[in-house]
This record gives sequence, C-alpha cells and structure tokens, in this order.
Amino acid sequence: MHQMKTIEYDLIVIGTGSAMNIVEPFLNRNPDAKVAVIDKDEPGGICLTRDCIPTKILMYPAELIKEIERSKNLE
Repeated sequence: MHQMKTIEYDLIVIGTGSAMNIVEPFLNRNPDAKVAVIDKDEPGGICLTRDCIPTKILMYPAELIKEIERSKNLE
C-alpha cells in the first residue's frame, strides 16, 4: 500500500481572487513561510477573469452617460 506524504504549510489559501490580498502581507512578514494556494480555475479569480470587474468596467461609463443625460432635464 502507498503511504501519503504529509506536507505542512504556514498558510493555505483557497482561491486566487481577493484571498491573495492576505498572502502578500503574510509573506512580507514571514518571507520563509510555506504557502499553498488552491484554485480550480486559472489564477485571478472569477471576479477578475469573468464577472464583476469586467462588468463594472463596462457599466460605470454607461451609468455616467445616463446621469449626464438625466441632468439635461434639470433647470
């Protein structure tokens, strides 16, 4: 029977999105720390690569344009 090797980490992070905000300060304070990052997708997290950040980049200018158009009705 094959025996599993046990590896110990100082920090285990699930996801490469906003959780990475924790990793950098941790490594700055503990440069020799062992860190494991687990993600089922490509690095960057869903917000960055597929969803809310690209959507916000497109939505914000559209909202500004709508607001400018509405302001034309104010006197």
